[in-house]
Parts: sequence; structure tokens; C-alpha cells
Amino acid sequence: MAFLPVDGSVSTHSNATQKPSSDKSPSSDIISCLNAIGDKLLTSNSPEWLDAIKPYNLRIAPIPAAMIFPKNEESVSAIVACASQFPQTRLAPLCGGHSFASFGLGGVDGAVVVNMQNFKDMSMLPAVDGAEVVKVGGGVLVRELTLFLIKNGGLSWPHARYTEVGVVGSAIGGGFGPSSRLVGTTLDNVVAVNIVLPSGKLVRATKSENPDIFFAVLGAGSSFGIIVSIELRVHKPYANPVTYIYQWQNPTLEEATTAFTTFQDFGINSAPPELGIRIRLGLPSNMFIQGLYYGDIKEFPSIMKPVLSKLPMPTSANISASTFAESEALFTGPLEAAPAEKIHGVTYTRSLLTFEPLKASAISSFIARIYDHGQEKRPAGFQIQIFSDLWGGFKSYSSKMITKSGEYSFPHSQALLLIRSDGVFLNQTTPDAWPKDGIAFTQSFTKPLFDSIQRPRSYPNYRDSAYSQAEWSTRYYDDQYSKLQRIKTQIDPIGMMSANPQSILPSSFAQVRHNTSGPSV
Repeated sequence: MAFLPVDGSVSTHSNATQKPSSDKSPSSDIISCLNAIGDKLLTSNSPEWLDAIKPYNLRIAPIPAAMIFPKNEESVSAIVACASQFPQTRLAPLCGGHSFASFGLGGVDGAVVVNMQNFKDMSMLPAVDGAEVVKVGGGVLVRELTLFLIKNGGLSWPHARYTEVGVVGSAIGGGFGPSSRLVGTTLDNVVAVNIVLPSGKLVRATKSENPDIFFAVLGAGSSFGIIVSIELRVHKPYANPVTYIYQWQNPTLEEATTAFTTFQDFGINSAPPELGIRIRLGLPSNMFIQGLYYGDIKEFPSIMKPVLSKLPMPTSANISASTFAESEALFTGPLEAAPAEKIHGVTYTRSLLTFEPLKASAISSFIARIYDHGQEKRPAGFQIQIFSDLWGGFKSYSSKMITKSGEYSFPHSQALLLIRSDGVFLNQTTPDAWPKDGIAFTQSFTKPLFDSIQRPRSYPNYRDSAYSQAEWSTRYYDDQYSKLQRIKTQIDPIGMMSANPQSILPSSFAQVRHNTSGPSV
């Protein structure tokens, strides 16, 4: 993978939490109750403990009170019953463990982590409205579902770009990937959710059955219960997609500005929905345009002509057709087995979703900022990675969507661009080397774009833990937050599922500003 996708900026031991303060630790009260369930339980005395709680983003390393591994749905209900006996307990569902802000571990100290790794069942269900449907357990990873579908009918699904991401966690926050312009995000393809609520009751939620729960889960699922499985529409893929990458070394400021402007115009005016496309800005050293085309390689040159005709000749180009399975492995990683080592990083990410074309002045300032700051001397090993995906645009799935108020709380399905800047400390195993200005420095690259938009939005799966409560509630949920809070108050009045600093809160809880990482810009 070209990028290590990472995020977060919460002080590990923040006292600016969003739950009522309590002098009594939940761990001393609940451990015996959890032990009685009979499932695997880890605490700080367990030999596996340190490895189990090692986060994807090492800069945010919360210490849970315990980690339990339920065997089945009844176990999950029993865990919830234990938590309800001790109202100070907060539960944090964990699937793939790739939250950019370590929210699967609670985000801050003291959560009881519910590790769903035993929920690996996958099965094909009867078709819904002519579409194939798969049921996916709450512990299944992208790699596992992708391989299952290839082996069961040669099917595909839209998904994130890394094999070890959890399907459920990605789905409830969007699940954008190379095929999303054609068939939507993972979230767009969810037809049902099976979730254990804070009451301990297992319910099935769809657009028509428990619609408020369906609404809440598709956008903010971890705040409302523990998802044991979801049901997804799946698709027949194009047999021989085209993978492509163009590189320009040492592009000028003018060339890079033209490239980004052309990228946006192309997305709006002519990029076919079969094309997944990303521009990656490693300025001033290099620039890349890359992606997947789900169509005939003979058509590909004419499709890319509107972009390439406005840019200098690429320094290099790699274009090839492959089998669908090969293309999946190229973009997400090997499918047959887990990586020998888990990926970890010391990082911070900021994201921006746009819904209208960015102004020329904003693009010029953005590219100039990358050039200026990209040449500053930084600590050895610290890198900035910036890229933009075309989310919607010309005849895309999102452009054809009719807004259905109340269907789900994720408000971003009709976005145009997804832009992301990462501050990454390579080859680091502790957060100690993170520069004091690392967060502000990373934020500065996209500041011209944020400043140009009246109500900026951000992508929930790229959690920005520098956000205050006022920022994340509007940038992730727009005007849906008040409805989410109403549903939360009804089904989780004690905030059992409000472990992390960006959990939806019951309306009775004080709205505490949470920003432990310095000012957000």
C-alpha cells in the first residue's frame, strides 16, 4: 500500500471526557460479572494484555478496563446485562481495530472492550429486489468477505482499501472504495443490521423494521449497541478491470494546480462511474493519479484523455488489465492470509468532504500551501501525505441518489470529493517522537479548503480527534445530530455505549467540549 491510513489526536489520559465523572473505577465492579459469562476475558494481569490493547494508531493508546471475547449473541447480551448493573461502565465494540483514533479500544482509558473476533460467519441470503445479499458477522474483515464472495459466485462489494479493516466498523462510517462511484459505499449497500441494544435485546433493523435504529446505526452505530451482523447487497464485478498509476516527478506549482483543477473538472463533467480515481500530492517531489477502471482496457486511453491532455507527459505510467481477484489484491493487499505483522503508526489525519466545486482561488492556495510547507525541514521520519478521491461526480452512484430524509444518519452519500491529509511518523513504535506542532502542521495543508467552505464536512471513517464536540457533531452528522441524540436518549439513557470522545450522548448529558490536541483550524 502506498499510504498508511491513520488518524487521531486525543491525549491518552484526557480528563475532558463526555461522561459523568466518577471516583469509582468500573473495573473492580464488573470483572467478576464478566468472568461469570465464561467467555475469554483479558485484564491487565493477562499475558496477552499488552498485545491485545496495542492500537493501530500508537499516538492514541487508551488503556481499557478489560477486553472480553463473546462467543455468540447470547454472550453479547450477557455482557450488556453486566454493564447495566454498573452504570459507570462504558462498552467499546472492537472489530478490525483500525479506528484512526483508537475508538475500538474506547478512545480514552477505562472502557470495557467487546472484541468481536469470534463473529466470523458469512452466508448468502435470498435475493432482495433482485440483488444478491450476504450476511456478515461482526468480526469479519475486508479480506475475509472479499475472498468469500469471490469463491461464492464471483461476487464483489464496495469497500475500504485495506484487507484488515473490519467490515462492520467501516460500513457504519461509510466504507468508500474504488468501486463506490459505480455501486455506492458499503453503507449504501446495507439492507439490514442485527444489533444488541443497551437493553440487552437483539433486534433486526431495516428501512421499514425498527427504522430509527437503522437510521442511527448507519452513521453512528457504535454509539447505539453492539452489531453482531449486517446484511449487504453484493454485485457482479467486471471480469478484467484496469489498474493504473501515472507519476509526475518534480511538477511545477502551475502544473500541480492545473492537475488538481483538471481532476475536479473531469469528475464533474466526464469521468464515467466505472472509474475510481485518486490524485496524490507528494509535492514538490512528485504527484500521482491512480485508480481502477471497471471496463475494457481498449476504452481506457480515451477516458483519461480529458485529464492527460492538459498535463505534461507523465514521468512514468503503469496500466494493465487483470482478473477481478488480482485487482482486489493489488489495491487492498493479499487476500488469502493475514499480514505477517499488524500495521501500526504514529499519526494524525484530517479529512474534508466537498459537495460543490472548490473555487479556483481555494485550489491555488491549497496547492501553494503544500509547496511551501512541503519544503520545510521536519523531524526525520515525519511525512505529510495528501490525496483526494473522486467520491461522486458525473453519472456516479451518488449523483443519482435521491435524498431520503430519515433513512440513515450518514449525511455524506452525495459528496463530490474526499480530501485527506496525513501526518505520519514512519518506523516509530511510541508516540514520544510526535512533534508538538504535528497536528497543527498537518491541519495547515487543508486549511485553505476548509476556510473556503461555509459548513465543512468530514468523513467519519477518518476520525479527526482534534475536533471539539461542536465540530465533530456537525462535520460528521450535519443536521442529523439532534435526531441521533433523541434516539440515543431513548435506547441508551445512561450512555453505556458512549465510551469514546465522539460518541453520541444522551440529551441529559452535559455537552463537554472535547479538544485535547490544541486548536482546530
